[in-house]
Amino acid sequence: MSDPDFQQTVSTIGTEGDQAQHHPSGEHESQKAQNAAPEPANAKTSKAASNQMDTMGEKPTPAFDAAGFVVALMERIEGIMPKTEQEADEFDGKVGQVKSAVTGKVQSAKGQSVDPLEQATKATPNASGIPSKEVTPLAPPNVGQINQDIGADQAMPKPVAPDRIEQPLQYQSQQLDDQFSSNELTEEQLQKSNEPAFLSALDQKKGAQQDSADKAQQLRSKEAQGNQQAQQKAQQKGLAQMSGMQQDRATILGQVQNTQQSSAQSFTAEEQKVADKINGIYSQTKSAVEGMLNQLDGRVKTLFDQGAAQAQTKFETHVNTKMAAYKAERYAGLGGKLSWIGDAFTGLPDEVNAFFVEGRDKYVEHMQRVIQNIAQVVAQQLNIAKARVQQGRQEVATYVQSLPGHLQKVGKQTAQDINAQFADLDAQIDHKQSELVDDLAQQYKATLDQLDQHIENMKAANLGLIDSAMAAVQGVVETIQEIKALLTQTINAAVAAIKAIITDPIGFLNNLIEGVGQGLSNFMAKAQEYVTTGFVDWLTGTMTQAGLQIPEDIFSLEGIFDLTTQVLGLTWDFVRERAVGILGERQVKAAEESFELFGVLKEKGIGGAWEHVKEQFGDLQ
Repeated sequence: MSDPDFQQTVSTIGTEGDQAQHHPSGEHESQKAQNAAPEPANAKTSKAASNQMDTMGEKPTPAFDAAGFVVALMERIEGIMPKTEQEADEFDGKVGQVKSAVTGKVQSAKGQSVDPLEQATKATPNASGIPSKEVTPLAPPNVGQINQDIGADQAMPKPVAPDRIEQPLQYQSQQLDDQFSSNELTEEQLQKSNEPAFLSALDQKKGAQQDSADKAQQLRSKEAQGNQQAQQKAQQKGLAQMSGMQQDRATILGQVQNTQQSSAQSFTAEEQKVADKINGIYSQTKSAVEGMLNQLDGRVKTLFDQGAAQAQTKFETHVNTKMAAYKAERYAGLGGKLSWIGDAFTGLPDEVNAFFVEGRDKYVEHMQRVIQNIAQVVAQQLNIAKARVQQGRQEVATYVQSLPGHLQKVGKQTAQDINAQFADLDAQIDHKQSELVDDLAQQYKATLDQLDQHIENMKAANLGLIDSAMAAVQGVVETIQEIKALLTQTINAAVAAIKAIITDPIGFLNNLIEGVGQGLSNFMAKAQEYVTTGFVDWLTGTMTQAGLQIPEDIFSLEGIFDLTTQVLGLTWDFVRERAVGILGERQVKAAEESFELFGVLKEKGIGGAWEHVKEQFGDLQ
């Protein structure tokens, strides 16, 4: 379609279609959905829990102070060691005081190793310093505004050039005028003829030419009407399709936002799952570590109580055994009693003191092993607890590392869904663009085709009138030409006869007299009677009896021409009969009424045509 206005409209449709298809990428809209996702209620606590596990893992766990415990233990044992034999006798059960005295020391030593981790484990995760997620709510869809009035009416056909309508019809009309000119006919001649056939031909000519002018106006009117209807349809179609583009864009962008909102909820749900997972890992780690530390308290107490009891038993068994043997030997009999009295005033003998020193050493040695065992258990248990903390931290780290792919799955699916929706929008806009351009092109072609059909129909109808008028005029021309030919032949024959008379008038008269026949013989028989008065009357009367009309001046050229044509049989009836045989009754009748020469021949005979033919003879005088 080469029409510049049509091409401009197509360009405008393309521009507006591109505008309707303008949109961000699905990935961009997916990110907006993620940014708009509300933060789960437990998101901060999960981050705080993760931070708390880091704190737990970083807390120091000092080694159990076994050496300090032994020193304290020695100090407490030294404080209860007996100084006299009486005190030695009364020492039974005092070792148990050592246990009570150092129990707190054991708990304190254990606390130095365990308390930092235990306190960090029992502490509630602090979420106060963790910033909230910055949520960017989804803005309403940017539908924009498409120019719905694309000037589709301007894409329709404009009035065609005169060479399509006026000029062809004018050419057809001019053919009739050309036919008149080439045959030296005028409308006035046909009008004056009073011959129905000629008048009918004239009416057909005028009617066909008037029809040419009328049809040009009718075609222009139909063209204007058709163009206006086409423009209205094109404008309506353009508005409908562009409005459809706008609606398609609004619908798809609304669907995109619904997808974003659904995706935002999915992101929130996924983030909540993440928070739940991290909180779950923290809770499991906290519970496991607390359980380990709680078990450690009981185990340390059990180990200490059992060890202290065993150490006490060893101490007491050793001292009691030694003391019993010593007393049995030293204080036996009367002398033994005196020794006992003396020992009571002199203090604890060295050998008895040795019993207690040996017992002390056994006690301390056993308690050292107990403390070492407790220290080892505490260290092992703390290592297990720390390892469990590290396990929790690693679980969180591993899970967090998997989160980008986990959340990306939601993001990728959202981007795919949105891209698919945008693809639908592009396809719908492309379809409406193509459909609108095709509709306008079809409307354009249909309008031109309809006009072309009107032009052809009217040209054909007018051509029929022109052809009919041309045929009628041609009939008139042929009639006139045949009449002219007949008259020319008749006049030429008359001229030839007159020339023969003029050349040999005596011979002509001899032939004429011979042709008179018996009338001339009668005349000769009575010649004397009519010599002076009746010759001419007799002669003319005899001619009259032969069917001849005597001219007024029989011896003039005009009279001779008239008489000659009669003798030759060139009468009006003869001429008319020949003309009817050649031209037909209707044309001859028209010629009688239309042509002066025919009228003269009809009224005055061939001789009456003398005035029209005498110029052919020149100056015959």
